[in-house]
Amino acid sequence: SSDLLLTTNLLSAASLPKLWQGIALGIDGNPPLYLTVAWLIIHPLAKLVSVVATLKLLNLVAAAAGLAALVALARRLASPAACWVGALLFVTMSSGFIYDASALRTYAVYFLTAALAALCQQRLIERRRSLDIVWLALANVALAMSHTFGIAYVGILAFAGWLSGPRDDRPLLMPTLIAVI
Repeated sequence: SSDLLLTTNLLSAASLPKLWQGIALGIDGNPPLYLTVAWLIIHPLAKLVSVVATLKLLNLVAAAAGLAALVALARRLASPAACWVGALLFVTMSSGFIYDASALRTYAVYFLTAALAALCQQRLIERRRSLDIVWLALANVALAMSHTFGIAYVGILAFAGWLSGPRDDRPLLMPTLIAVI
């Protein structure tokens, strides 16, 4: 498909600055996180393994890690059995998950970063530790750099986090804003 051609063509760049230049020219409209990570993994291995197989494995690992983050998030509300049954249904009944895990695009990394940002937001709400602010900020940066809609999801997750707490919880508002900014 054209996605395969686009991704493999960009990943054949001789250096990271050339890759980023190709992204900046509009060859790929997404922020550079996925392609940068893929280039860093594939570039040293390009002569040894198939680029397509490596990318598919990378995406499968990212999608599985995203699913694990969602299970960890769901564990705050449901039993382990219910969470794993939900994860199994999500994987088997959703063609979107299978597509995301196998497409040579940023979708699996986007899914992973969104799940991690939601999990980090919830941890900040529950524990209110300084380290949770740092983890949420890193997850938000990764989310914003993973897809063109990532920045919107940063705002949506912060708003959802604010809505999930008491309205008079001003001490939580500032750490959340710091992590969003």
